[in-house]
Amino acid sequence: MPNLFANLERISGDWTWRLAADSRQERRVVLVDINEDSLARVGPWPWPRQTMAKLSNQLAQEGVNLQVFDVVFPEPTPQDAVFRQALLKNQAIISQVFALTPNANVNTGQPQFAMPKAGCSLSAAPASGHIANAESFSGVPVGHISAGIDGAGQIRHQPAFVCQNGQAYPALFLVALAKALGQTNTPFSPDALANLTVEEGGASGPRWWLRGLPLPSYGIPLNEHGEVRIPWWTPSQQFIAVSASDILEGRVQKGLLDNAWVVVGSTALGLNDRITTPFNAVDAGLVVHAQLLKGALDGNLPVVPAMSGALTVLLSLSALLLIRRPSPPLLSRQHRSLGTILLTATFLITFLFGLKVIGLLYAGLWIDVMPASLFIVTFALVIGGLESLANNIQRARLFAHLASYLPRPVAEVLANQDPNSQVSAAKRNITVVVADIRNFSAYCENRPPEESTALLHAFFSMATEQAEKFGGRVESFSGDAVLMVWDDDTHPTDALPPAEQLSGNSLRPILAASDPDRALDAALSLLRATQPLWAQSSQNIENHSAEFLAPLALGIGVETGMATVGSVGLSRRRSHLVLGRAVMVASRIQEMTGELAHPILVGEGAAARISRHRVRSQGNFLLEGLATPCHIYAYPLEDCFETSESCA
Repeated sequence: MPNLFANLERISGDWTWRLAADSRQERRVVLVDINEDSLARVGPWPWPRQTMAKLSNQLAQEGVNLQVFDVVFPEPTPQDAVFRQALLKNQAIISQVFALTPNANVNTGQPQFAMPKAGCSLSAAPASGHIANAESFSGVPVGHISAGIDGAGQIRHQPAFVCQNGQAYPALFLVALAKALGQTNTPFSPDALANLTVEEGGASGPRWWLRGLPLPSYGIPLNEHGEVRIPWWTPSQQFIAVSASDILEGRVQKGLLDNAWVVVGSTALGLNDRITTPFNAVDAGLVVHAQLLKGALDGNLPVVPAMSGALTVLLSLSALLLIRRPSPPLLSRQHRSLGTILLTATFLITFLFGLKVIGLLYAGLWIDVMPASLFIVTFALVIGGLESLANNIQRARLFAHLASYLPRPVAEVLANQDPNSQVSAAKRNITVVVADIRNFSAYCENRPPEESTALLHAFFSMATEQAEKFGGRVESFSGDAVLMVWDDDTHPTDALPPAEQLSGNSLRPILAASDPDRALDAALSLLRATQPLWAQSSQNIENHSAEFLAPLALGIGVETGMATVGSVGLSRRRSHLVLGRAVMVASRIQEMTGELAHPILVGEGAAARISRHRVRSQGNFLLEGLATPCHIYAYPLEDCFETSESCA
C-alpha cells in the first residue's frame, strides 16, 4: 500500500508540474552540454585536464559569472594543477557523489568541503561510500550531487547535506548559491557556509528552513528528512543549451553567456548521466541543478507544509461530509446511487488536484492530495455500494407494494418508466373470472365491521392464491367481488389443476390446457376453498342475530373474448382497467348464479374453448347492457363439490 501511494503521488506530481510549467525561456541559468557532437569533435571522454581548463577559461571570457561542473574528477593526472588553477580563478565549483544506499563500500578520491558545523541530523541518510575528486583538487569548492532516484528513474528530492564519518557535506546548488551570492573578493572556503542555520518552519511552513543565504525567499525549505523538493518549473527545452565544443571553438553568440550561471554536464549516452523528468522520459542529470538554482533565484522552491498530514485529514473529512450528504439540493436520497456518488467523488478529486496546482502556482505550496484522493475513492465506493444496496432494497419494497395493488406485469412496466398522462392500452384475447359474495351487504349490516373486514380479507386471500395457482392473476378487487384474468402475461405451465380433473393423472393435459380450462379450474377450486368460510359465517349469524339472514355464498362468472387492457388518467392519478364484452358478460352472468341456482356460469366464448370440463346449456339470455342475447352454460351441480352437498 505505501508503494501504491508513492506511485500515485508521483504520477499526480508529474501532472501538476506539467500544468504549472513556465513556458518562458530561462536566460540566467545556461546549460553547457558535453553532448555527442562534442565527443565527436573534441574526443572521447574523459577529456584531458588541459581541455577542461580551456573550457573553464573560455566560459570566463564569455562573461560567465558562475561555473558549476556537474562532473567528478576522481583520477589524478599530471595536468590537474592547470585545471585546478583555472577552476579557482574562474569562480568554478565541481561535484562529488555519495552513496546513500547501505553497504555500497565504494570509496574513490577524497571528499572535501565539509561543513564547519555538523549537519548530520538533517541528512537524508548516512553515506556508505563516495566517489570524490582527486586530492590534487583540494581547495576547489565542491558540492555533492547525491540524490535518491525513485522507481520511475526520476529525482524528486535532494538532501541539502550528506553525512559521512561524522561530517556534513553540502549540496552542489547550496555551494553554488553561497559562492555566487557571497563575497567574491575573498577566497571561498567552507567557512562561507558557517552562517547557515536550520530553524523549524512552524505549522504553515516546511518542517525546516535553511537560512543564511541572501535569497529573495525566506530561506531554503526542507522536508522532515532535510531534503529539498526539486522545482520542476521549467521544461529542459526552455533552458538555453550550448554545446561544449562550441565553447572550446569560440563559436558562441556574443553576449549569450554574459553574467550567466552555467551548469556544465553531459547529455551523451556514453556518460550515463540520464534521468526521467515530468517533461521528458530521458533527460540529462545537469537539469536537476539548473532547476534548483533557478528555483532559489526566483524564491519559489516548493514548500511541503509540516501540517500536510493534518491538512490531508481535514480534506478527507470535508469530502466525507460532502459525499455522505449530497442532498439537498444536489441529489435526493431516492436518486443517490453508486454512479452519482462516484461522480461527486470525481468532482472532489478534481477539486483537490486543482487546489494542488493553485497552491503550487500562487503560494509555492506542495500539497500532497493523493492520500485524501484515495480516501475519497474508497469512501465513495463503500458509501456508494451501501447506498446502492439501500436503494435496491427500497426499490424492491416499493415494487412489492406496487405489485400488491396492481397486477405484477403492470407493476413491472410502471416501475421502469416515467409517469405520463397518455392512454396506454392494448387489445387482448383474455379469459375473465368474476367471483362475488352473495348476501354480503346484509351480512355487513348485521355484523361488526371488524368481522366483515376479516371475512373479506380471507376471501381475497383465497382468490389470489387460487388465481396464481392456476396461472392467472387478480386484476382488481371491487367491493366484495374479485376480477381474475388469464392472458399472455400469465404463465400457463405453472397451472396446477386438481388431480381429479386430469385423466390418468397425466401432465400432458396441464401443459396443453387452455386459458378457459385453467380459469374453470381456479373457479372450482375457489368455490370449494371458501365453503368452510361461509359455514363459519353462518354459525356467527345464528349465534348473534335474532333476524333471519340468507347464508353467504359465492357466485362465479367465466367468459372469454377480446378486451382492452391498459391504463388511463392523468400522470398524477391513473387507473388500470380491463374493459370489453368478456368482462361485462362474466359480471352479468355472475349476478344470475342465484337465480339459476348454479354457482358457476360460463359464457359462450369460454364454453367454446373448454376441453377438459363438462358444461350444460342454460339457454339464451339478453343480458343487461348488451344488444344481443348470450348463450349461458352452467358447471354441473354434481361436480361442484367433493361431497354430494348442493352447490346452491
